[in-house]
Amino acid sequence: MKLYVSPNVEHVYNQVKTAIERFERLGYTFPDSVLIADYTGNDKSLCGRATYTPTEALIELADDSIDTIYHELAHITHECAWLGHRKEWKDCINKLNRTYNLNIAAKAAS
Repeated sequence: MKLYVSPNVEHVYNQVKTAIERFERLGYTFPDSVLIADYTGNDKSLCGRATYTPTEALIELADDSIDTIYHELAHITHECAWLGHRKEWKDCINKLNRTYNLNIAAKAAS
């Protein structure tokens, strides 16, 4: 997988790389190409947005917190894509929380 990070959010590159490695250690897979960019939309309530195809994905971050990074990455795994916040996505987040002693998206994943 190739990871691209736009200049406006390159300060999160290492966090994103570590997060992707953690997902992959748990058996989750990603599209061949992933771009992390700055969210430029008008919806101020969004922390981030993910767009997925089986070969490429885009994550737009309005909030570059660890929670948002993991939350959006879960949406672009092949195993959870197009499922919203349903069981598979919640299972993924909960597995990350248990395995790495995190507290990611606890409200959405409970």
